[in-house]
Amino acid sequence: RVAFLCTLIKKEVIDKIGGLDERFSPGNFEDDDFCLRAQMAGYKTVIATDVFIHHYGSVSFKANGESEYAKRIEINKQKFVDKWSADPEEIWIKGNKPNQRDVKFAINSDLFNQHIERAFTNIEENEHELAIENLEIAVANFKTSERKGYENLLLDELIVILGNLYIATNNLEKAKETFEKALNENLSSSLACQGLGDVFNSIEEFEAAKTMYEWAVKNDSQNQSAINSLANVNQKLGFSQNHNSLVDNNVDP
Repeated sequence: RVAFLCTLIKKEVIDKIGGLDERFSPGNFEDDDFCLRAQMAGYKTVIATDVFIHHYGSVSFKANGESEYAKRIEINKQKFVDKWSADPEEIWIKGNKPNQRDVKFAINSDLFNQHIERAFTNIEENEHELAIENLEIAVANFKTSERKGYENLLLDELIVILGNLYIATNNLEKAKETFEKALNENLSSSLACQGLGDVFNSIEEFEAAKTMYEWAVKNDSQNQSAINSLANVNQKLGFSQNHNSLVDNNVDP
């Protein structure tokens, strides 16, 4: 591995593994991460021995003081370990095997495409906080993007995914707000209604949960997850498992 002081990278490498992983911003360990990803993709790093560069190291990083610089190094080292299950010395010197994972960090001039690709990778890797950050940006740029390759994605469905990520991180207030936003985009969204039901169920507001699960089933009678959740909350409230007041009473929105 090399420190990214003066580094020449082939476009072929960027096309294959993307750019520097921004979880390491503002810097430290992003170069270790890039070198590891390049190596895992079949490339190698070499040093040009016929070049001399005079460089004062880490001047900008140390502008806030040595203690802050030391903290940043420890923070980013832990991020590297969390990502790869070992630190650089353990990988390159001791021979520890890093986690097998997607080596690409998407970069794209279209912000929607860039962040939706990052978000889907985060979700696959169970990195919920990073997925939330990237999905928020993707949603914000949805309507101004051409969404090449993602033309069939619907905004309300993406917002529902975001809401479920907030549930996964136990941010129920934000999850509720997000599912409501999805309903503003599509009032008939079964998944958004189900998400709100899940929020209410989590805080033991079972009557409100029942109402939202009922709407979820009414909006999509094939939503088996909502059907199961409705049966569960019906049992808690003393109703028969298949009770749905909207269907029974023919209630319209």
